[in-house]
Amino acid sequence: MIRTDRAALLTPCGFGAALPIPVALAFLLALAAAPQRDTAANDTVEVPAGRWVWIDVPVRRAPDVGQASWPVSATALVDCRYSVESGGSGVRVTLLAREDVDRLRAGEAHGAIAGAAYARTGALRHAVPEGDYAIVVDNGLEGRTPARVRLVVTVVYPRVRQVEVRGASPGRKAAAIGLSALFLAGVWLFAGRRVLRACRERPPEPPPPSFWL
Repeated sequence: MIRTDRAALLTPCGFGAALPIPVALAFLLALAAAPQRDTAANDTVEVPAGRWVWIDVPVRRAPDVGQASWPVSATALVDCRYSVESGGSGVRVTLLAREDVDRLRAGEAHGAIAGAAYARTGALRHAVPEGDYAIVVDNGLEGRTPARVRLVVTVVYPRVRQVEVRGASPGRKAAAIGLSALFLAGVWLFAGRRVLRACRERPPEPPPPSFWL
């Protein structure tokens, strides 16, 4: 839901070809490994001159979601992309915790998780833990005309679980090395016996023919 400090501003906004089995399997595997994406906003919003609007961005941990390449404490990645379509000198996009939006509305001191400078187009990406957040779009530079901003906010959840890697104990390492050596010795012995048997069973070659002049 997109909200402003005065009123809510909202602008609503085939796969049928047969694939070979290997290609279809590869597609399904890639789809299963792809991250889950939830769209928090995909709208063109109007930000009044000298004012700001905010978009609620809830982050929830899905049952099959683990950790990815971002920090271990993070649950998802908030990805915000924006572009000023008309009006305004540029907007500033900031990621806040939801309670800080209430402090901002009340004119109180508040924190910010991540932000970008005033610009007509840009992107903001930040990894966050589970919780309630908001994207704030500020048109504070422009005191005369509103800004129409194309805004796409996506919450990206990884599907790959983070596996804890533990080293084997010294006893297990020694046992693994011993078993590997025994296996290789067995392979070499078996191959050597096969070669010796083949040499012994090979029939003698006939003598070369003699030619008399």
